[in-house]
Amino acid sequence: MRNPLVLASALALLAACSDDAAADVDRNAMLRDLADNVIVPGVQQYAVAAHGLAVAAEGLCASPGLDALEETRAAWRAARIFWKEAQIYQAGPYETLHMQGVVDWSPVLPADVEAVIAGAGPLTADAVDSLGSNRRGLAGVEVVLFDPARDPAAIVAALRDGANPSRRCQYLAAVTAHVDRASQAYLAAWQPTGGGYARTLATAGQGSSIGTTREGVDLLVNQVSNALETLQVSRLSTPAGSRNGGVAQPERVESALSGASVAEVSAGLRGVRALYLGTYLGHSGLGLASMVAARSTSLDRSIRAELDASEASVRAITLPLQRAVTEQRALVDAAVTELGRLKRLVRVDLANTCGVTIAFNSNDGD
Repeated sequence: MRNPLVLASALALLAACSDDAAADVDRNAMLRDLADNVIVPGVQQYAVAAHGLAVAAEGLCASPGLDALEETRAAWRAARIFWKEAQIYQAGPYETLHMQGVVDWSPVLPADVEAVIAGAGPLTADAVDSLGSNRRGLAGVEVVLFDPARDPAAIVAALRDGANPSRRCQYLAAVTAHVDRASQAYLAAWQPTGGGYARTLATAGQGSSIGTTREGVDLLVNQVSNALETLQVSRLSTPAGSRNGGVAQPERVESALSGASVAEVSAGLRGVRALYLGTYLGHSGLGLASMVAARSTSLDRSIRAELDASEASVRAITLPLQRAVTEQRALVDAAVTELGRLKRLVRVDLANTCGVTIAFNSNDGD
């Protein structure tokens, strides 16, 4: 004879499991929407900007002048911002094409770039492959365009110095062309006519190289988690001194020469928001929020509110970050705190609520 208490407990557990399964969205549809409406448009926007930078650099070197310099600087800033928005998803083509090493390695030391320019080796897009990540990419271009030791007129004069085109211009043209070429390949790898990785992500568990839908969701959420870790730790708390006994390290600030550091942190947060809400550049569909809200509307509200709070805390930093880590330390610390709260909501609350496995990150513990 069955124990009625055991039977009742089993039925309750079965009902809970059924409710849990019902309280969800079609996760493959969510992966598809995020690939089609957020990730691919973001990569495309960045690829257009990368090409625009290469064209602007070519024009600057063809006819160096103050207006051309400002146009090229603006093109560089646009490429950086769109890169930081699109950089949130760092799996798939990002890894296979080594995009971090090609586009955005840090740190790139000005002395290393100047050594390349002063050298005798060829400076072409093909030759840039052998330079090494710490001497190229958008950070290498920043050294040429935003040299703090020269005012704009002196930067233009330096671009004219020597042979026509100068070694400095050869470097600028070669590196921007190298970034552009890699960026177009990166975009193609997501598209059906190229590598088709958007479909790989969307069809996780349905014959895709991503074995299960859960693996696809885990992968996506981990990208958001890792992005928040990078924004909080590498971009803000480390320059503020978290790894140096509280003593600020302004030399650890990324994009310090251009003063673009704070804007780039904001861009990274916009990328996180886009993946959470499923909206970007007028495209909209299912985002991570749909999965969260199906199981906990209160958690969804908390994450949305913390996204707002984190973005506001970064906007409150009004000085270039290399100055803010000492002169606006309280504001930088507040941004670090808000980002930490958002990170915990994703890594703990979202993960537990939605059954996501968060992988170890090398910055864990900061």
